[in-house]
Amino acid sequence: MRTANRSNGGRGSIPIDPTALLYGITAMAAFLVICAILITIMGIAVEWEPSRAWLRGFALLCMGVGGMLAGRKCLSRAWANGLLTAVISFAALTWISGSFGVYTSVWGWIRSLLLSGFIGMVGGIIGGLKDKKA
Repeated sequence: MRTANRSNGGRGSIPIDPTALLYGITAMAAFLVICAILITIMGIAVEWEPSRAWLRGFALLCMGVGGMLAGRKCLSRAWANGLLTAVISFAALTWISGSFGVYTSVWGWIRSLLLSGFIGMVGGIIGGLKDKKA
């Protein structure tokens, strides 16, 4: 019985598409800026200060959107591209915000990394569901 053709979209043995990663990370950053502007406008208009849970939720949503767009852009293994997009985005946001000190233990940081990676992977899978025309 013949098995499925396991190609990586013509890229040899590299399952990660660098252009899809760049596209996903850029889209995540743009979506995060848009969310930050909307939160600021809402804070000024309604005098509402968002909690840490709201800000984290918006950041995770942006990572999921970045993973989804990376999954749409890549030729194969959308889940891996979405996962790596979210992990790189999480590492960049942690470094930029300087929030290494927020976590009381390494386990808290690893747990947040795994959660963002899972959300990016699900976003990549959802983004990879579209028909790819090579």
